Amino acid sequence: MEILRPTGIGKPQGSARFTGRVWINDLKSVPLRVLHVTSAPRSRSFWHNHPSGQVLIVISGRGRVGVEMHSGKQEVKEIGKGDTVLLAPGEIHWHGASPNQEMVHIALHFNSDFTAKRRVSEEEYNLGFKRSSSKM
Repeated sequence: MEILRPTGIGKPQGSARFTGRVWINDLKSVPLRVLHVTSAPRSRSFWHNHPSGQVLIVISGRGRVGVEMHSGKQEVKEIGKGDTVLLAPGEIHWHGASPNQEMVHIALHFNSDFTAKRRVSEEEYNLGFKRSSSKM
């Protein structure tokens, strides 16, 4: 048996993969990567994918996840405490906190790093959400 516990908020992440303030505790790296991620409001990953897919489990707060559709358009959904998001191998996506709340989640994927594509624009982040009604 192995018990994984985060130590504090984690290490701050740079701007090469995230917009905003994000902290990660890398709890386990081989062969299954287990990350405890805290994202400040409006923070989000870049567009990226994982060759083995990814699972996100929201522990607290509210967030958003966007996926690239086959048509080239994107779909954005709201996520919150208790939600589990399953992302298929190679599926291009992003995820982050809501405009007004931080989000804490566990990210799981087999030991293959993600490939950052590009920043998520404000327009993409807000797709389907009215700016004035972003009290999630």
